[in-house]
Amino acid sequence: MHTPTLPPSRSTPRARARIVIPLGTLSLALAAAFAGPLEPPVGPVADSALSPTNFKTLAEVEPRININTVSGVGTALYLLDRPGSYYLSANITATAGRNGLVIASDNITIDLNGFALVGVSGAGDAISYADPARYYRNIEVRNGTIRNWPGSGINIQADNVRVDAVRLSNNSLAAINLNGSLAAIVSGCTMLDNVGGGIFAGNAAIIEKNTINVATTLGDGPGISVADASIVRDNMIRGTRGSGILAGASSTIERNTIVSSRQEGINVGARSVIRNNLVTASTLTGITLAGAQCLVTDNHLTNNAPGSTTNGGVVSTQNNHRVENNSFSGNGQGLRLTGNGSFIARNTFRQNTGNFQIQSTNSIGPFVTVSLGGDISNSTNPNNAHPWANFIH
Repeated sequence: MHTPTLPPSRSTPRARARIVIPLGTLSLALAAAFAGPLEPPVGPVADSALSPTNFKTLAEVEPRININTVSGVGTALYLLDRPGSYYLSANITATAGRNGLVIASDNITIDLNGFALVGVSGAGDAISYADPARYYRNIEVRNGTIRNWPGSGINIQADNVRVDAVRLSNNSLAAINLNGSLAAIVSGCTMLDNVGGGIFAGNAAIIEKNTINVATTLGDGPGISVADASIVRDNMIRGTRGSGILAGASSTIERNTIVSSRQEGINVGARSVIRNNLVTASTLTGITLAGAQCLVTDNHLTNNAPGSTTNGGVVSTQNNHRVENNSFSGNGQGLRLTGNGSFIARNTFRQNTGNFQIQSTNSIGPFVTVSLGGDISNSTNPNNAHPWANFIH
């Protein structure tokens, strides 16, 4: 007899099957499903990182040219005869009868890389050029020391030349002779006891932030010599056997300190601007205006040519200058202008041998003498408040 089966009661739990898979096992299973074959390939394993196509050539690692490996010829210890960027990897000592580095191409940069070019007796220039019949172009020298060469430290005939952060000492000719090069820049160099002078450049030069010291009693070179349309600024020049700064026409000479030049402190050509310079203890005149139409303003001139009646603070025989707001103290002649048509105003004078000698055909603000103590407005001179007054104190 069939016995009917009753349906399960709602109060009786339905049996449930559970499959538990550990998480690590599941991860391995999934990785295996997507991984490549586990069998290694036949033959040696190649490292793609060591492929020849992944190596850089030496020229790619260091694209510059090591001067110490360059060959010389004739009077050139090292001949730089192709364009490029050159560098030193060690000091170089000169050989008698030869120049050090000789430039024979345009577009050359020389990085001394902190090393030195060291001269010996009978050698020539530390850095020179191959062809005296041409001006090279686009040359730069930087970052190193040049000392004890019987010739010049740097003697380059090249337009658009730049010299930066080079230290030059005890060279028998000029420290830096750019031979009339056009558009030269010399910046941040220091020069000590170079017998033939400091820096020589041509038209449109910029000479800035250099230090030039001369302790030797030899030579008669200037500190800085530039041609027309040049800028000479922020230099310190001391003890030069020649003039401190020589500049051609239409030049700007500003913010220089010039001490104890054995000739003139500054000598400039026509239409130049000379401003904010300190010129002291020059054997001859502090500032000589060798050409007409110069602006001389805000300079401090002290103890130049003391006792002289012809040299002194500022001297010119030329015409049509403007001389304003300068201070003259302890010079021979403070201000001596024997030309015509100049404008002179708002200068101060103190204890010069002669405060001023000015041709009457110039325009001059009134001279007012004030006492050494007290308020200058208390002077009985009616011109003491004149806007163009020059003061003697």
